Amino acid sequence: MNFSLAVYRVCKKLPESEPMAGQLKKTANELVGDLVMEEWKEAQKRAGCLIAYFEISRNQDWINPVNWEILKKESFSLKEQIGFFEANKKSRKIKKEGTGIVSHNAETRKKYKKEISSRQKEILSFLESKRAAKFSDLTPLFKDRISERTLRADLQDLLNRNLINREGINKNSVYISKTFQAAQPPQAQ
Repeated sequence: MNFSLAVYRVCKKLPESEPMAGQLKKTANELVGDLVMEEWKEAQKRAGCLIAYFEISRNQDWINPVNWEILKKESFSLKEQIGFFEANKKSRKIKKEGTGIVSHNAETRKKYKKEISSRQKEILSFLESKRAAKFSDLTPLFKDRISERTLRADLQDLLNRNLINREGINKNSVYISKTFQAAQPPQAQ
């Protein structure tokens, strides 16, 4: 950005009728846009164009040659930096993608359908009638219709929706309907 402003300052000293001033400003602005958008190849081309424009303008003796040399030097430096960014573009992209911290046990939240499935309704009514059931009690209910994996997914969905509770772990888990629990008076301790 400072480079673009320096080009504008130098262009103010060029004759008003000189088309080179407009071309320098336009190219400097496009260069800034390319840098912002990380279009390294285009930015490198535009930096090369600016160097050529500086050479042409310097030969006209409109501006102190020292100013043109400074701009030319900065253009070469900028072009070199752009080349460095272009060369490292792929490695930076890979690093950027892998910077997040993810837990090994993180669960992805799924969007739920508004209504529960007919299988889940069947599970809920079974749990309400039996009060509580183990997984092994539920498998005969869907024998030859769904896999155990699908049944586990349905139970997990009901748990996530907070429609049932699970007590215990793994094979000792007991699934309890929330409506049954709400109807039970609290146990005295």
